[in-house]
Amino acid sequence: MSITTLNTNPDLSLKHYTRLLIAFACVLLILSLYQYIVLYNRGIISSVFSISFLLSITHHVGFAAFVGLLLVAPYYYLEKSKYSRGYRFTFFILIILLALECFLVLYFTRAYIPLGANILNYGFLDLKTAINSNVVVPFLFLLMFIIIVLLFYGLYLITSKYYHYVNKMFPFTFFLLTVFVASMFMSGQPINQNKTQYLAVNLFENFMEDDSYFDNKNNPPYPLLKTAKNDYSLGGNFNLSTKKPNIVIVMVNGLGKDFVGKESVYNGFAPFLDSLAQKSLYWKNCFSTTAKSFGALPAIIGSLPYGKQGFMSIPKPINRLTLFGILKNNGYATAYLQGTNSSFNNVDNFLQQEQVDLVIDRSYFGAKYMLSPKDKAGESIGYPDKELFKKSFNTPRNNNKPKLEVYLTTSLKEPFLIPNKSNFIDKVTNILARSKASEHIKKQQNNNKDVMASILYTDTSLKYFIESYKNKEEFKNTIFIITGTHRLLELPVNNELSKYNVPLLIYSPMLKAPKKIESITSHLDITPSLTGLMVNKYKISVPKKVAWLGETLPLQTTFKANRSVPLMRAKNQIEEYLYQNYFYSSGTTFKVDDNLYLTQSENDSVYAALKRFRSINAYVTKYDKLLPQNLAVFNIKNIVFTEEDKIWINSVLNGQSFDSAYKTAQKMAFNGKTEDALRLCNYIIQEIPSHIDAKILKGRIKSWSKNYDEAEKILLKCIATNPTYADSYNALLDVYFWSNQNNKIKEIESIIIKNDVKDKSLSLKIERAHTELTK
Repeated sequence: MSITTLNTNPDLSLKHYTRLLIAFACVLLILSLYQYIVLYNRGIISSVFSISFLLSITHHVGFAAFVGLLLVAPYYYLEKSKYSRGYRFTFFILIILLALECFLVLYFTRAYIPLGANILNYGFLDLKTAINSNVVVPFLFLLMFIIIVLLFYGLYLITSKYYHYVNKMFPFTFFLLTVFVASMFMSGQPINQNKTQYLAVNLFENFMEDDSYFDNKNNPPYPLLKTAKNDYSLGGNFNLSTKKPNIVIVMVNGLGKDFVGKESVYNGFAPFLDSLAQKSLYWKNCFSTTAKSFGALPAIIGSLPYGKQGFMSIPKPINRLTLFGILKNNGYATAYLQGTNSSFNNVDNFLQQEQVDLVIDRSYFGAKYMLSPKDKAGESIGYPDKELFKKSFNTPRNNNKPKLEVYLTTSLKEPFLIPNKSNFIDKVTNILARSKASEHIKKQQNNNKDVMASILYTDTSLKYFIESYKNKEEFKNTIFIITGTHRLLELPVNNELSKYNVPLLIYSPMLKAPKKIESITSHLDITPSLTGLMVNKYKISVPKKVAWLGETLPLQTTFKANRSVPLMRAKNQIEEYLYQNYFYSSGTTFKVDDNLYLTQSENDSVYAALKRFRSINAYVTKYDKLLPQNLAVFNIKNIVFTEEDKIWINSVLNGQSFDSAYKTAQKMAFNGKTEDALRLCNYIIQEIPSHIDAKILKGRIKSWSKNYDEAEKILLKCIATNPTYADSYNALLDVYFWSNQNNKIKEIESIIIKNDVKDKSLSLKIERAHTELTK
């Protein structure tokens, strides 16, 4: 085939370049349409012309824009150097890209997953076998290649008839730039993304990932695996009874060391914690592992590595050993409580994998409890700290088992909206009037009265919690651990290290004597220490090998720095490292003194240790090499979706929020597409285990197919998880009515009354059940 050109100028103008790009974009759209038609004919997706297809158009045009921007300079330069050279070069490159896209589309329509960095795992023979037998029939690819070449050239020629329109759009690449930028902000799924772009991005991301662990073939397969020390040094500080103790951990969001202790920078705003520290084992030089709250729970409860964006954001479940799992496996009842949504930071997913017995979050509260004040957008973050503790005391527990309970308080958090805020602001003003702090500190406090009022409120709530707990019989056999998730970033810091400095208090009526400990420690040391106490005193069952980052909590009252603590500044940023008495931050190494002051120093081993940790962290979290499955307490099981299911789900969701996805599932169910609705519900529940509405809809769908036993099981679990949510009861009463089980109404009615659930529809259904019983 000869390549003809319009020879109206000494060189081919950029207008012809524009025509090439238009033809290129059109062929990409035709390939996308082919993909959707094939998937539709195979029953993988529900329709061809959908929102997903519209997104596909945007992504493909955006990709064409990107290619156009990349090639415009070489095209123009080559045209200047020799007639038609730039044209022929661009034509050849675009044909190659179209051939690649054709191959990748064929691959996707056979394998149902896009080809990405996994191509690097294939040898030549493996790739040849995959192409010939499983993925792409060579004859089909050859036929389609010929067709796309003809289409591309034909579309290029056709555009000559509309030359004057193209002329008006010159330079068209600027329009394409706009589309490209827009496509960057559009949510993309494999089904609607340009496959060549997906492959390129995936290869780049894989290249940027730290796989340096493989550089040394002698590295062990499980680099963090070690023999458990089970040190009893912490236990020696208690007069422990023969009964296993209750363990209560309170993670206070944003509580930095600056608030606790008489020598603290902001002394006077946490009087209860100040007094409690004097009755506790108190570590003033404790460090969180992250500068935000997302890292606290995995570090405290499991001494776990970080992954890319925090352990709880790792897409696939990782075998691990945590305090939740160990103690539950040894007869403990486990619980986790917070007043906000547990789906934030994927906490609910983590808790489900840990098989925590009781999870209380925002959805668990009822009308008796007061929400935090609303922000400017009219939204409330959830329930404040005191309400959280009230809810805990009002929630029945299994008193025949020892307890491990973890709380997360959230009132000390932007926008610092607390109950009776004006009263606490007045208290702040009075404290400042009596303060002996420097004028500089007073100015900071005056400028942050909202923060100071919030710490006062949180301190008051903690006092309520501990004082109320003293009225419980179990108090005398309980160990309390209180620490900050991280230090508030809203307040100025002395240096980069101090933003991780949080207090750690261990308080108990069984404590022999209080102790102020100067040695450096971190959240990572809590689980190893508590496990050592339990193994030595109560002979609990624990694997001989563990994979914890931390050690035993130090007990030296004098300053000692012998810890290695990787520090995650933000998600995707493990840029700082505390290594013994050195601190590395953004290319600079500092020496740390006993006041945590920093002086610039030289120590290449600190950065080397950070690089080593990054390498191990990436390896163990990417390839599930933290510990072997036989050492994990729980085998984590998720619903397995086929590749066909994933394509269908992505084509339906198109980047929707999970609440929008639920509405889509609901619409499908009401329109009779119950199997599709069930698939979507299962996906939502797997990704957001706390999504109660998806669970209820799943229960309803089961009942519509007359699978009443399974529907009842699902809905009773919904009630147990969210006992104040009327929709769960409404759905369950419908199940009982349809299955002629109205005799169960009395038990459910008592639960409704107990939880003070008020709903008109529910009242009618209760009346309906009683009417049926009288017939």
